[in-house]
Amino acid sequence: MRIVTVTAAVVLAVLAGLLVVKTRTDDHAAAEVRPVSITAADTRPMLGVIGDSFAAGTALGGAGGQGFPMMVAERVGWRWGTTAIGGTGYVAQLPGTLPYDGGQVDRMVAARPDVLVVEGSQNDGRADVAAVGRAATALYAHLRRALPRTRIVVVGPVASNSAQAAALGSVDRAVGDAARAAGLPYVDAIAEGWFTDAQAALIGEDHIHPTWTGHQRIADLLGADLTRLGVLPPARV
Repeated sequence: MRIVTVTAAVVLAVLAGLLVVKTRTDDHAAAEVRPVSITAADTRPMLGVIGDSFAAGTALGGAGGQGFPMMVAERVGWRWGTTAIGGTGYVAQLPGTLPYDGGQVDRMVAARPDVLVVEGSQNDGRADVAAVGRAATALYAHLRRALPRTRIVVVGPVASNSAQAAALGSVDRAVGDAARAAGLPYVDAIAEGWFTDAQAALIGEDHIHPTWTGHQRIADLLGADLTRLGVLPPARV
């Protein structure tokens, strides 16, 4: 396990907003990410998550930093942190936000996570697929240069139902192809059936974002994938 020494300057920088950000209002819901506790005495490994409102959490589930990033990390006794911003993606952005590379990478690099998950994004469903692929390729290259010791795993767009899964197929392929070309493990949430019509009760009233129980399902499935890939230990009993 890599031991991280966090100086007072880094602690102040994180508290000032290098890592944890308040998510912007997206088309459907908003949330605030809970600040991450990073102290010189806390040398546990860290799980970081770059992503959209699924990772940030919303009022329908996962608000206040209680979503799947926290669940996955706490089950294995790790620290966690997310820079996720609702409405964003590899190229997608809402007014006042930036896509992943421009809006989240610097904050995540400052945190130096041991394992980094890049999730999404459903928001790229209306974007040019070729542009998504190019942006994903550039993002992974940036992350590998900036975080050479971090184990990076890419999670494809998370669909909310079966129809959306079909509509996101081209984005899923573009992101997956870019991840594999970069030599990064790819978790295909659509192929694994994280949310189909059979899990409609786990999606909120907006028919897009997961409920609290939906976040538990993501944590179960993603945690198992990360353990299978050898980047996380098995969950504690």
